[in-house]
Amino acid sequence: TTSSRRFVERKVHKAPSLIPSEILGTIDAIVVLGGGTPNSARVPPAFVQNRCDAAISSWDLITQAKQGKESKNYSYGIQGSSISIPYILTLSAGTAHVPNLLSPGGHPIYESTASAAYIIDQTSSSQPNMHKWVVLETTSYDTISNAYFARTSHCDVAGWKSLLIITSQFHMARTISIFDWIFGCDNENTAGYNLHYLATPDVGLTEEEIISRVKRELTSKNTVDTFLSEKYTTMHDVWWF
Repeated sequence: TTSSRRFVERKVHKAPSLIPSEILGTIDAIVVLGGGTPNSARVPPAFVQNRCDAAISSWDLITQAKQGKESKNYSYGIQGSSISIPYILTLSAGTAHVPNLLSPGGHPIYESTASAAYIIDQTSSSQPNMHKWVVLETTSYDTISNAYFARTSHCDVAGWKSLLIITSQFHMARTISIFDWIFGCDNENTAGYNLHYLATPDVGLTEEEIISRVKRELTSKNTVDTFLSEKYTTMHDVWWF
Protein backbone atom coordinates (compact mmCIF):
# COMPACT_ATOMS: atom_id res chain seq x y z
CA THR A 1 0.00 0.00 0.00
CA THR A 2 1.45 3.36 -1.00
CA SER A 3 1.06 6.61 0.86
CA SER A 4 -1.48 7.79 -1.75
CA ARG A 5 -3.98 5.14 -0.63
CA ARG A 6 -4.29 6.12 3.04
CA PHE A 7 -7.45 8.17 3.10
CA VAL A 8 -10.61 7.00 4.82
CA GLU A 9 -12.94 9.46 3.07
CA ARG A 10 -13.14 8.67 -0.66
CA LYS A 11 -16.80 9.29 -1.49
CA VAL A 12 -17.53 11.75 -4.29
CA HIS A 13 -20.41 14.03 -3.39
CA LYS A 14 -22.79 15.13 -6.14
CA ALA A 15 -24.07 18.39 -4.66
CA PRO A 16 -23.20 20.63 -1.69
CA SER A 17 -26.61 19.97 -0.13
CA LEU A 18 -25.89 16.22 -0.11
CA ILE A 19 -22.73 16.51 1.99
CA PRO A 20 -23.48 15.39 5.58
CA SER A 21 -23.33 18.17 8.17
CA GLU A 22 -20.81 16.20 10.23
CA ILE A 23 -18.40 16.48 7.27
CA LEU A 24 -19.25 20.10 6.48
CA GLY A 25 -18.43 21.13 10.04
CA THR A 26 -14.87 19.84 9.71
CA ILE A 27 -13.85 21.58 6.47
CA ASP A 28 -10.96 24.04 6.73
CA ALA A 29 -10.81 25.05 3.07
CA ILE A 30 -12.63 24.58 -0.21
CA VAL A 31 -10.29 23.91 -3.13
CA VAL A 32 -11.54 24.87 -6.59
CA LEU A 33 -9.62 23.53 -9.56
CA GLY A 34 -9.18 25.74 -12.61
CA GLY A 35 -9.52 24.63 -16.20
CA GLY A 36 -9.26 26.37 -19.53
CA THR A 37 -8.63 29.93 -20.61
CA PRO A 38 -10.93 32.43 -18.85
CA ASN A 39 -13.59 34.18 -20.93
CA SER A 40 -12.44 37.45 -19.37
CA ALA A 41 -10.56 38.68 -16.32
CA ARG A 42 -13.57 38.03 -14.06
CA VAL A 43 -15.32 35.20 -15.88
CA PRO A 44 -13.93 31.65 -16.11
CA PRO A 45 -15.26 29.07 -18.62
CA ALA A 46 -18.81 27.81 -18.03
CA PHE A 47 -17.77 24.49 -16.50
CA VAL A 48 -15.43 26.33 -14.09
CA GLN A 49 -18.18 28.80 -13.22
CA ASN A 50 -20.15 25.74 -12.15
CA ARG A 51 -17.31 24.72 -9.83
CA CYS A 52 -17.23 28.24 -8.38
CA ASP A 53 -20.99 28.23 -7.84
CA ALA A 54 -20.66 24.93 -5.98
CA ALA A 55 -17.88 26.46 -3.87
CA ILE A 56 -20.12 29.38 -2.91
CA SER A 57 -22.97 27.04 -1.92
CA SER A 58 -20.55 24.84 0.00
CA TRP A 59 -19.09 27.86 1.81
CA ASP A 60 -22.57 28.86 2.98
CA LEU A 61 -23.35 25.34 4.20
CA ILE A 62 -19.98 24.84 5.88
CA THR A 63 -20.23 28.15 7.69
CA GLN A 64 -23.76 27.30 8.83
CA ALA A 65 -22.56 23.91 10.09
CA LYS A 66 -19.70 25.51 11.99
CA GLN A 67 -21.96 28.18 13.38
CA GLY A 68 -24.55 25.63 14.43
CA LYS A 69 -27.55 27.55 13.14
CA GLU A 70 -29.13 28.70 9.90
CA SER A 71 -28.08 32.36 10.12
CA LYS A 72 -26.19 33.71 7.12
CA ASN A 73 -24.80 36.76 8.86
CA TYR A 74 -21.11 35.94 8.48
CA SER A 75 -19.89 39.19 6.97
CA TYR A 76 -17.62 39.96 9.90
CA GLY A 77 -13.86 40.25 9.84
CA ILE A 78 -11.35 37.53 10.64
CA GLN A 79 -10.30 39.03 13.96
CA GLY A 80 -13.86 39.51 15.19
CA SER A 81 -15.03 35.93 14.85
CA SER A 82 -14.62 32.89 17.06
CA ILE A 83 -15.97 30.69 14.25
CA SER A 84 -13.48 29.00 11.94
CA ILE A 85 -14.75 30.32 8.62
CA PRO A 86 -13.61 28.16 5.67
CA TYR A 87 -11.35 29.62 3.03
CA ILE A 88 -11.85 29.15 -0.70
CA LEU A 89 -8.62 28.36 -2.53
CA THR A 90 -8.77 28.80 -6.32
CA LEU A 91 -6.09 26.98 -8.28
CA SER A 92 -4.08 27.29 -11.48
CA ALA A 93 -2.05 29.90 -13.30
CA GLY A 94 -3.05 28.43 -16.64
CA THR A 95 -3.07 25.36 -18.85
CA ALA A 96 0.18 23.91 -20.17
CA HIS A 97 0.79 24.62 -23.88
CA VAL A 98 -2.12 27.08 -24.03
CA PRO A 99 -1.32 30.83 -24.00
CA ASN A 100 -2.71 32.82 -21.10
CA LEU A 101 -5.41 35.38 -21.71
CA LEU A 102 -3.77 38.80 -21.50
CA SER A 103 -5.03 42.00 -19.94
CA PRO A 104 -5.14 45.21 -22.02
CA GLY A 105 -1.76 46.01 -20.49
CA GLY A 106 -0.31 42.69 -21.65
CA HIS A 107 -0.25 40.95 -18.27
CA PRO A 108 -1.38 37.31 -17.92
CA ILE A 109 -4.83 36.66 -16.47
CA TYR A 110 -4.58 33.52 -14.38
CA GLU A 111 -7.30 30.90 -14.23
CA SER A 112 -7.35 31.18 -10.44
CA THR A 113 -7.67 34.97 -10.63
CA ALA A 114 -10.73 34.73 -12.88
CA SER A 115 -12.29 32.10 -10.59
CA ALA A 116 -11.66 34.21 -7.49
CA ALA A 117 -13.06 37.33 -9.15
CA TYR A 118 -16.16 35.42 -10.24
CA ILE A 119 -16.75 34.13 -6.69
CA ILE A 120 -16.33 37.61 -5.21
CA ASP A 121 -18.64 39.14 -7.82
CA GLN A 122 -21.32 36.52 -7.30
CA THR A 123 -21.36 37.11 -3.54
CA SER A 124 -20.93 40.89 -3.59
CA SER A 125 -24.45 41.51 -2.29
CA SER A 126 -24.91 38.58 0.10
CA GLN A 127 -21.33 38.45 1.43
CA PRO A 128 -19.53 41.76 0.77
CA ASN A 129 -16.50 40.59 2.76
CA MET A 130 -16.03 37.37 0.80
CA HIS A 131 -12.69 38.66 -0.50
CA LYS A 132 -11.28 37.98 2.98
CA TRP A 133 -11.88 34.26 2.53
CA VAL A 134 -10.72 33.76 -1.07
CA VAL A 135 -7.07 32.80 -1.62
CA LEU A 136 -5.28 32.27 -4.95
CA GLU A 137 -2.66 29.82 -6.16
CA THR A 138 -0.92 31.20 -9.26
CA THR A 139 1.97 28.83 -9.93
CA SER A 140 0.56 25.61 -11.38
CA TYR A 141 -0.14 24.66 -14.99
CA ASP A 142 -1.51 21.11 -14.64
CA THR A 143 -3.41 19.00 -12.12
CA ILE A 144 -0.31 17.52 -10.50
CA SER A 145 1.13 20.96 -9.83
CA ASN A 146 -2.37 22.11 -8.75
CA ALA A 147 -2.14 19.58 -5.93
CA TYR A 148 1.55 20.16 -5.20
CA PHE A 149 1.35 23.93 -4.87
CA ALA A 150 -2.02 23.81 -3.10
CA ARG A 151 -0.32 21.73 -0.44
CA THR A 152 3.13 23.35 -0.26
CA SER A 153 2.13 27.01 -0.72
CA HIS A 154 -1.11 26.97 1.25
CA CYS A 155 -2.36 23.92 3.13
CA ASP A 156 0.90 22.92 4.84
CA VAL A 157 1.51 26.54 5.83
CA ALA A 158 -2.02 27.47 6.88
CA GLY A 159 -2.69 24.20 8.68
CA TRP A 160 -5.72 23.32 6.53
CA LYS A 161 -6.13 19.57 7.02
CA SER A 162 -9.74 18.90 6.04
CA LEU A 163 -10.39 19.91 2.44
CA LEU A 164 -13.36 19.91 0.10
CA ILE A 165 -11.97 19.56 -3.41
CA ILE A 166 -14.24 20.65 -6.26
CA THR A 167 -13.87 19.86 -9.95
CA SER A 168 -16.00 18.73 -12.88
CA GLN A 169 -17.29 15.19 -13.23
CA PHE A 170 -15.09 14.45 -16.27
CA HIS A 171 -12.01 15.52 -14.29
CA MET A 172 -12.84 13.92 -10.94
CA ALA A 173 -11.34 10.43 -11.22
CA ARG A 174 -7.86 11.71 -12.11
CA THR A 175 -8.16 14.50 -9.55
CA ILE A 176 -8.79 11.97 -6.77
CA SER A 177 -5.77 9.91 -7.83
CA ILE A 178 -3.51 12.98 -7.94
CA PHE A 179 -4.68 14.70 -4.75
CA ASP A 180 -4.69 11.43 -2.78
CA TRP A 181 -1.14 10.83 -4.00
CA ILE A 182 0.26 14.32 -3.34
CA PHE A 183 -1.53 14.88 -0.02
CA GLY A 184 -0.63 11.33 1.05
CA CYS A 185 3.11 11.80 0.57
CA ASP A 186 5.02 11.76 3.89
CA ASN A 187 1.70 11.15 5.64
CA GLU A 188 3.31 8.86 8.21
CA ASN A 189 5.35 11.82 9.42
CA THR A 190 2.51 14.37 9.60
CA ALA A 191 -0.91 14.79 11.15
CA GLY A 192 -2.35 13.81 7.79
CA TYR A 193 -5.03 15.21 5.52
CA ASN A 194 -8.69 14.35 5.17
CA LEU A 195 -9.86 14.92 1.62
CA HIS A 196 -13.48 15.17 0.51
CA TYR A 197 -14.56 15.51 -3.11
CA LEU A 198 -17.45 17.29 -4.82
CA ALA A 199 -18.12 16.73 -8.54
CA THR A 200 -19.98 19.29 -10.62
CA PRO A 201 -21.85 18.67 -13.90
CA ASP A 202 -19.94 19.03 -17.17
CA VAL A 203 -21.83 22.11 -18.31
CA GLY A 204 -20.60 24.14 -21.26
CA LEU A 205 -19.04 21.14 -23.01
CA THR A 206 -20.41 19.19 -25.96
CA GLU A 207 -20.89 15.43 -25.73
CA GLU A 208 -17.93 14.94 -28.07
CA GLU A 209 -15.74 17.16 -25.90
CA ILE A 210 -16.72 15.26 -22.76
CA ILE A 211 -16.00 11.88 -24.37
CA SER A 212 -12.60 13.09 -25.58
CA ARG A 213 -11.70 14.58 -22.21
CA VAL A 214 -12.77 11.48 -20.29
CA LYS A 215 -10.63 9.28 -22.54
CA ARG A 216 -7.55 11.43 -21.92
CA GLU A 217 -8.32 11.67 -18.22
CA LEU A 218 -8.50 7.91 -17.77
CA THR A 219 -5.19 7.40 -19.58
CA SER A 220 -3.51 9.99 -17.35
CA LYS A 221 -5.15 8.56 -14.22
CA ASN A 222 -3.72 5.13 -15.05
CA THR A 223 -0.23 6.65 -15.28
CA VAL A 224 -0.66 8.23 -11.85
CA ASP A 225 -2.03 5.06 -10.26
CA THR A 226 0.42 2.56 -11.72
CA PHE A 227 3.61 4.57 -12.01
CA LEU A 228 3.88 8.08 -10.57
CA SER A 229 2.31 7.46 -7.16
CA GLU A 230 4.32 4.24 -6.81
CA LYS A 231 7.67 5.81 -7.72
CA TYR A 232 7.41 9.26 -6.10
CA THR A 233 6.25 8.64 -2.54
CA THR A 234 7.67 11.64 -0.67
CA MET A 235 7.27 15.37 -1.21
CA HIS A 236 10.99 15.56 -1.94
CA ASP A 237 10.52 12.96 -4.67
CA VAL A 238 7.65 14.91 -6.18
CA TRP A 239 9.62 18.16 -5.97
CA TRP A 240 12.53 16.54 -7.81
CA PHE A 241 10.16 15.00 -10.38
